[in-house]
Amino acid sequence: EAFYALDAIVKDLIPGGLSRSLVGFRTSVLVLGDLVKTCLPQLWLEMEGLDAPADEVLGLLCPHWFISFFCNAFPLALVFEFWDAVFLDGPAALFQLALAILDSFEA
Repeated sequence: EAFYALDAIVKDLIPGGLSRSLVGFRTSVLVLGDLVKTCLPQLWLEMEGLDAPADEVLGLLCPHWFISFFCNAFPLALVFEFWDAVFLDGPAALFQLALAILDSFEA
């Protein structure tokens, strides 16, 4: 039953996120890219200065964040607090946390 509950949560938060093509994940990376351009323009400019396109850089940074819902990135107690925010605010919380992490890199 736990698997089916997790499956429903993932499908609700990132539709198509765990499909074979990962279309939901790729869409989430593009959305995050637009948010970074708007909210963290200095970081976006720094990423554009790298040898790869900035969207691809985010695609390398974000798999563990969006696919595992941050389970591999933080201590479990913090992950539980984050999941509480996701259950309350929905997918927007995924992007808010990703932006907060990226903002800490900008400083």
